[in-house]
Amino acid sequence: MKKKIEKTKRDQQTVVLEDMNSKLVLVLEQFSSLNKKIDDNNEEFVEFKGEMVEFRNETSKNFKGLFEFRDQANENFKGLFEFRDQTNENFKGLFEFRDQTNENFKVVKEYLFNIDDEIRYLKSEFKEMKKNLGKIDQTEKMEAFEKRLVKLEKLVLARAK
Repeated sequence: MKKKIEKTKRDQQTVVLEDMNSKLVLVLEQFSSLNKKIDDNNEEFVEFKGEMVEFRNETSKNFKGLFEFRDQANENFKGLFEFRDQTNENFKGLFEFRDQTNENFKVVKEYLFNIDDEIRYLKSEFKEMKKNLGKIDQTEKMEAFEKRLVKLEKLVLARAK
């Protein structure tokens, strides 16, 4: 009986070992399947990584072109700003010239008004002299009038030059 018990034990152990072996084979198959899936995913990730590197390089090129375009636009605007500043300087000179010319015209206008006032005064004096020509000796007044008229002529001629 002892042999029988030992055989039964051995049979039981064999059954347990075969069961463990079959379960271990299943686990190994699962690991193998999992390993294949990991390898497949790794290939997909490597492919995806390659696409991302390509996308990054292409995007970098596009941005490089965009940055070059921006820099060129900035250069163009710099030229425009320089042109604007130069134009403003030119207009500043023109405005100064206009203001000086206006001042000169004011001086000339004032001068002409003074001459006009002097001529009116001389005309009124001359009229008065004509009235009184026969009444009083007007020699002194005529000489003074003549001197003033010569002085006025010299003044006008001097200013005209």
